[in-house]
Amino acid sequence: TDTIEMLYERRFPCDECEKSFSLKSSLDIHKRLHSGHDLCFCETCGKRFTTRSQLERHELSHSMDRPHRCDQCGKTFRDKDKLTLHQRLHTRENLVCCDQCGKRFITKHKLNDHMRVHTGERPFSCDQCGVSFMYQRSLKLHSVVHTGKRDHRCDECGKTYGRSSDLKAHELIHKGEKNHRCDQCGMAFCETSFSCRSTLEQHKRLHSGHDLCYCETCGKRFTTRSQLERHEVSHSTERPHVCGECGTTFKRISHLDVHMRTHTGERPYSCQTCETKFAHHSTLKAHMRTHTGERPYRCSSCEKTFTRKGDLDVHMRTHTGEKPFTCPTCETKFAYPSALKGHMRTHTGERPFACPVCEKTFAKKCNLQTHMKTH
Repeated sequence: TDTIEMLYERRFPCDECEKSFSLKSSLDIHKRLHSGHDLCFCETCGKRFTTRSQLERHELSHSMDRPHRCDQCGKTFRDKDKLTLHQRLHTRENLVCCDQCGKRFITKHKLNDHMRVHTGERPFSCDQCGVSFMYQRSLKLHSVVHTGKRDHRCDECGKTYGRSSDLKAHELIHKGEKNHRCDQCGMAFCETSFSCRSTLEQHKRLHSGHDLCYCETCGKRFTTRSQLERHEVSHSTERPHVCGECGTTFKRISHLDVHMRTHTGERPYSCQTCETKFAHHSTLKAHMRTHTGERPYRCSSCEKTFTRKGDLDVHMRTHTGEKPFTCPTCETKFAYPSALKGHMRTHTGERPFACPVCEKTFAKKCNLQTHMKTH
């Protein structure tokens, strides 16, 4: 509990301003902003930074570095040619089409990469363990497991990571302040997120009604064309994003990116208390409750509390009598998948639980446990 209180109290206050930090090292870095010692200055706008890596990330924001902006989604590019290629995704012009599944791409090179989904080709092999991958980026992610390199350092607390995606996931922990607030509804935007003030300006259009994009199917409003296009996927039955490793399909590329962690072994979300790693932020969030003791999901019928919403949903069946799992052989219904799985053995004859003493087998683990008492 002492460790948890340290994480959440932010017990190191700055005596120059009202800001406080959970780690002394973070406070020491912050104090440079007041003292002026060892600061890095942006030559374009004069903004000060406590570390070189912060300055380098900031310098990318200036238009002289990425002057070419997509007017559809706001993404910026250093080269006009890259912007022109990108814009084809919005205009759907001059795209190359896969003759196997109909998916379209902005270049022939990207189509050739995609074709491995259909051919099964895996040209990129790990020279350490021999595992092969369809894409070079998958091999690059995997190789960190062997090299142990941790080149990506958090400027806030100094923690290091092998992958930039791991660092980005970790940095979300430090992004607690929300300084850009909408005066219409109170919604806040984090000052450290990309293009945060422009995000606030986009949001305000929801109140003014100016320059909004409307979904023709359900009428929902959006502030950008790219938001609308992402939303329209929810009305479609198409699943155009295919996993190159196992063939699973997804509606959204972001869902595919998360799924890929099952193949690469990437676990970018780390518990600061016990350092257990997780593939999903929601899993980390639920895990943290084992340290804090928080049980936010309460049963409205019996007041029992749970750490996960899924656990509450399962518990509610004891009150509602819902039995959503049906045996395909005899149509008996069950409240839990484990109960259905045990029942199915009465049809299949499977007896997976064997006594290590006399080798007698049982369909249910509880029956084996009862039997073991005879020995």
